[in-house]
This record gives sequence, C-alpha cells and structure tokens, in this order.
Amino acid sequence: MRKYYLIGLGILLLGFANVTLGISSDTKTIPISRLLHVQVYLPDQKQSLIVPTDPLNFDTTLEWEVDIAKKGLASEKEAAFFTIEDLGKPANLLERKNVSGSGKIIIPKGKQFKVTLNAGEYSLLVTKEGATVQAKLKYTEAQIRYSLGDKPYQCNLEVLGPAGLTDWSWLWSNSDNTAGNKVSHQFGRDGKLPVIVEGKGKTASGVTAQKFYFDLDVPPLIEMNPMVEPLKGPVELNVAAKVNAVINYGQRASYTWDFGNGVELSGPEVGNNIVKPGKHQIVLTAKVGDYTFQRNWLVEAEPMTISANPVVTPLSGPVPLDISGMVNPVIKGGPAQLKFRWQIGQDAVDGNELKYHITEPGDYQLVLQTVDKLHPALVVPETVFLVKALPPQLDIKPTASIMRGIIPLSVYFEPHLTVTGSPVDLSYRWDFGDGDTGNLETPNHIYQKPGIYNAQLTVNDRNHQGNLVSALVKVEVLPPELRVTVRPSVNGGFAPLTVNFNAQVGVTGSPCEPQFFWDFGDGETSLEQNPVHLFKQDGRYSVTLEVKDWLHPTGSVKTMVLLNVKLPKIRLTASVTPLSGSAPLAVKCQAWATQEGNPKAKLKYTWDFGDGSTVEGMDQQHQFTQSGTYNILVFVEDPILGLSERKTFKAVVK
Repeated sequence: MRKYYLIGLGILLLGFANVTLGISSDTKTIPISRLLHVQVYLPDQKQSLIVPTDPLNFDTTLEWEVDIAKKGLASEKEAAFFTIEDLGKPANLLERKNVSGSGKIIIPKGKQFKVTLNAGEYSLLVTKEGATVQAKLKYTEAQIRYSLGDKPYQCNLEVLGPAGLTDWSWLWSNSDNTAGNKVSHQFGRDGKLPVIVEGKGKTASGVTAQKFYFDLDVPPLIEMNPMVEPLKGPVELNVAAKVNAVINYGQRASYTWDFGNGVELSGPEVGNNIVKPGKHQIVLTAKVGDYTFQRNWLVEAEPMTISANPVVTPLSGPVPLDISGMVNPVIKGGPAQLKFRWQIGQDAVDGNELKYHITEPGDYQLVLQTVDKLHPALVVPETVFLVKALPPQLDIKPTASIMRGIIPLSVYFEPHLTVTGSPVDLSYRWDFGDGDTGNLETPNHIYQKPGIYNAQLTVNDRNHQGNLVSALVKVEVLPPELRVTVRPSVNGGFAPLTVNFNAQVGVTGSPCEPQFFWDFGDGETSLEQNPVHLFKQDGRYSVTLEVKDWLHPTGSVKTMVLLNVKLPKIRLTASVTPLSGSAPLAVKCQAWATQEGNPKAKLKYTWDFGDGSTVEGMDQQHQFTQSGTYNILVFVEDPILGLSERKTFKAVVK
C-alpha cells in the first residue's frame, strides 16, 4: 500500500514574443502563459482546481493533456476520470475523459472553468488501488499588445491580465518605470530587451499584486539588405548598387554611395562605371534622423583582356593551297573597337576574315595582329600560325594481274596512282625483284624462276625535287606443278607375288626433269619409273612414290597405293588301306596335294608309319610285321614358302 502525500501544483510563467518586424503599425501580441501540473493516484482521490485562477479580461485558450495509467488493475469499482466544467449557471460539463487524451478549449473573457482529476477505485487482491492520473494545463494568463511609435525605438504597449488588477507599472531595462496599462516607451537601442510589468489591486482569489516577465524584440531603426554586384570583373566594370531597406518607426532615410574612385552618388539605387583596374572600397552611408549606419564592399576591377581567338584552315596541304582565316574575338571588359591585320610573308590583309592563295611549296608564317582603337595602349598578344604548303601529293597502290602462279609467269602491273595538287611531271621505275627493271607506267613482265618477288614501283615528280613515292607488290612464282598416277598390275595376291608398277607423270609449267623414288614397304626401293617387284612375304604393304623435279628441288609430289599379299594354303588328300588286319599286314598309302594360286608348286611328301620307318613320296606301300596300333602320318610342305599340311591315320595290326 502506497503512502498518501499532498498533491503538488506546479505553476510556470512563460514569456515569449511573436513579433513581425516592419514599418507596419499593426498591433502585435505577446502571450504570457501559465503551466500547471496536477497528479492524483490514491484510491478514490480527487483534486479540483479553477482555471484561470482569476477571471481574465480577455479570451484565453486552455491546452490540456491527461495521462490515465491503470497499471494493470483488474477489478474496477469506480473508474478514474478527468473533467472540465463551466462554472456558470447552470454548470455545464465540457469534457470528460476515462482514458489518456489531449485537446484545446476556449475560456471566454471573465469566465472560469473547473478541472477535476479522480484516481478512481480498483481492487487488487485484498487491497484497494487508484489509477495514476496526471494532467498538464497551459493557458495565457496575460497579454502584452504593442505597436511601433513614430520615434526611433519607440513602442506603444498595453497589458491585459487578471480582472481586479487595475494599477499597472512598467519597469524597463534602464531601471526607469512608467505607470498605466497603456504606455509608450522609447528604448535606447534595438534587440531583445527584458521588461517587467506589475499589476496591483485585488482579484477574485485575493491576489493584490502580480508581476509578469517578458522579452520585447525591439525592431531596428533600419533594416538593410543591400546588394552590390558584380564584385569582380574586367574594366569597364558597371557596378549596380541597391539599398533594399525597410525603415521602421515612420522615419525617413537618406543614402550616399562612395565608390572609392572619386565618385559619390545619392539614392537607394545607383550605378557606376569603374574604368581603372584595381581594388575599390565601396561605402554605403544611410542616415535616419540623428542615426548613421554604414556598410562597405571591396570591388576588384580587373584589367581588360582581348583574345582574337582566330581559326585558320587548312594549316597544311598540297599546292595550290587556299587558306581561310576568321577571328572570333573574346573581350573581357570594354567597350572595344578592334582592328585586325593578317601578315603572311610580304603580304598583309586587313579585316576579320582572310582568304589567301599559295602556289609554291614551303613553310609560311601567318601572324594575326590585333589593335583596340579605344584602348591603343592595351597590348593584345599576336597569334602565330605555321602553314605548310606541300608539293603535290602522290599516292600509289600498285597491283599485279596475277599474285601467284607457275613459271613461266606473265604478270601485268598497274600503278593505281592518285595525284593531289598540281602541276606534276611524272616518271615511273619498276624493279621486278628478279634483276629486271622497267620504265613503263603499266609494264608486263615474265618471271622465269620460282621465288617470292617484291616488285617495287617508284614514281618521281620531276617538277618538285625529292617529291617521290615508292610502294611494293608481292608476286609468288611457283615451280612447275607435278601430278603423278600409279597403277600396279595387281592390288593383291598370294606370296610370292610379282607386281608391275606403272607411273604416269603430268607437268604444268616448264622446264621440268622428274625423278622417281619408290619405297615398296618391305625395305626395298627403286629409282625406275616403272619397276617390277616381288613380294615374298605375306602382309599389307604401303607402296609410296615420290616424284621430284631435278631442276627445281622444292617441286615434288607423293602418292601411295596399298597391296595385300597373302600366304597360299595347301589342300591335302590322302588314303591308307586297309587300316586293320593280321600281321603281317601290307597297307597301300596314297597322297596328293595342291597349293592355292600356284598349281605347279613343288611340294615335298613325307610318310611316317609309326613303327620307326619313314619314306618320302606321294604314293607308298608298307608292311607291318608286328601286331599293335600304329599312327600313320602323311606330311606335305612347300620348302620355299615354309607352308605345310598333314593328315593322320590309325592302323590296328592283330
């Protein structure tokens, strides 16, 4: 349970001015406000207060803000509230709040309102609690109305405050005082100055005296926002000056401008032309009655500058060369009256434009001279151009009718010459790169040897010494072109295989002496054109022929053929009769064999009777004298190729 304590009423007097300065005689108002803070928080605690404390002799606005905090209280027996009531007859409830809020309400002149805060009653377990109700109240308790007088720093003031205060006195910052609710006072200066006004009498609440404090913002006698421009620039510099002033208290002002160059002018708005370069102090003097005000500026007058800013085209080119010039003067300051002279060699052209014709090659210096007739002592820098008049320009792009070909190669050359300028007297010299030269413009040349040749053309202008041009064109000359075809008599067969090779050679170009280089793929070679070769072993052979030009070693051609050589098979037929019987048993043996691809091959026959005896030959007879089982083998071979075949028979002798 919180302890009960007295409710405090905090009252704060605030003084502030809301003044619009100027020569207007409209009345301005300074409100003087009172700020009240009120709080209740005990169960069923109520606090009421009267606002304003005393009736006022003017309408005032009550600004209020209330915060009702229930702090999580659960059971509400009597709700907390905030009310505003009119105490007139009958009483009138103007505002009631059970939750936090804010607002404004006007209290008419002579009236008072009653403001009530109630903490209410809430149950929290077995205890009673009240909500915390806080209110902030603000209203204007007094008004200072004032206007400007007709003397420097004079203000007319009137105070409105609580009814019943009738004896008013004013205490100024210089300790002087003036009596009355309406007074006129002349201050010694402008600015924010403190003032105290005190009212005496008796108010409804019994107050017999009350002081109000505020600051009065006394306007200046004259408010100037002068303008001087420009503050920097070239002579002749036209400076404009303007006061832009507001004069208060119904006074009049006079203005004097000193431009620092011996010129003084009067008036709120003047102008002056500064013709002498340098820094000039401009002083404005404003007089209002016995008061004097000054402002000053530093103006820098720069020297006048002139740039002719000429453009000349072209600055180089072949003769005849026509050049044009034009000035685009840039003048800082002025006025100016310009004269231009173009000097080229011994010739001179006056005016702002130039047209000049050059016929001879060479370097020409072109000078532009500028004079200002109004300021003859002003030095304007000369502008110098170097014009290069070139001899006629020669441009060649020689071409060859054939850039690549086989000897003998006939090539037609063209210079493709372009001449810019005149006159010219041209000569041509061709160096074909093979030791031969020519002087025709479009020659025809025959190359007899292979190689890469850089044919050079030189064109000379005999009218202008040293005016020549050279260029190259590349020609690739090839040796005679060889073509070869190989035809073997067969493309394959059984070893040993004899093949006749035939080589046919075609040649484009001349001269040419072909040479033949055969590689048969079995380690054997030949230099004949049409060789005969025996392939003794089976296999797949890549036979290559390279044909070279003996006269031109770089000219060659290769070709290849594939041959498939196989080993032949031996086919053996044999018989043995009878294959069984009683000892002694005589058997008749027969065998015959053929070789693939060679029916005349010489074959060797061998019989092995399995009893330790062997014999050679195709047909044989043999007698087994002992009983037993014998394996009879017949074996046929080609001793040259190493080929063989065999068969086996089983003979049973009882």
